[in-house]
Amino acid sequence: MIPAVLGLILAIGQGTAGQDAAGLRLVDGRYLAGVRAAVSFVSADSIKAVRVLSALEDATPLPGLPPEVPSGVLFVLAPDEGEFVRLTGGATPDWGAGVA
Repeated sequence: MIPAVLGLILAIGQGTAGQDAAGLRLVDGRYLAGVRAAVSFVSADSIKAVRVLSALEDATPLPGLPPEVPSGVLFVLAPDEGEFVRLTGGATPDWGAGVA
C-alpha cells in the first residue's frame, strides 16, 4: 500500500454514534484543526497533514447542502499500513466511515 494514501476519514459530525474515539489515537500523534476538519498525524507526516487539511478546508461545498457541511471531520493520516489496519480493524467500519 502506498503510504501517501493511508488515510482514514473517521467521523463526520461531532459525537457520531458508534465512534470509539479512544481507539483512534496515534502514538505520538499531533493534530491540525481547521474550521470544518481536523487531521491527526505523526510528526514525520506534517507536510502531508498540512496538504490534507488544506484540501479538506478548500473543498467545494456539496451540492444541496449548506456550505458548512460537512463539519467535524477527523482525518487520520496513518503512518504505515500496520497502523492503518489497527485503526480500521482490517475492514470498513459498519458506521460508514470513509477509508482510502
